[in-house]
Amino acid sequence: KLAYVTYQSFPAETANSLQSITNIVELAKQGIDVELVFPKRENTCSDDIEKLKNFYNFETSFKVTMLKHNLPLQQTQYEATEYWLES
Repeated sequence: KLAYVTYQSFPAETANSLQSITNIVELAKQGIDVELVFPKRENTCSDDIEKLKNFYNFETSFKVTMLKHNLPLQQTQYEATEYWLES
């Protein structure tokens, strides 16, 4: 089993979320038991696989787990700095 843990939002129109979904779908197609795990950073986040399939236009199923996010549902100054440092 592979847990794909990320600090991204899903669904989202960002390149990194599309890349993550594409990677997960391809791993699942190869028979790997993949689980997407991410925090609910925004009110638009969803762990409904059917919504993700619709948004990203794929058919392969995998487990999706959305975790509680204890920080405000918006990007903080620290998150932006952290992202810049990781890039």
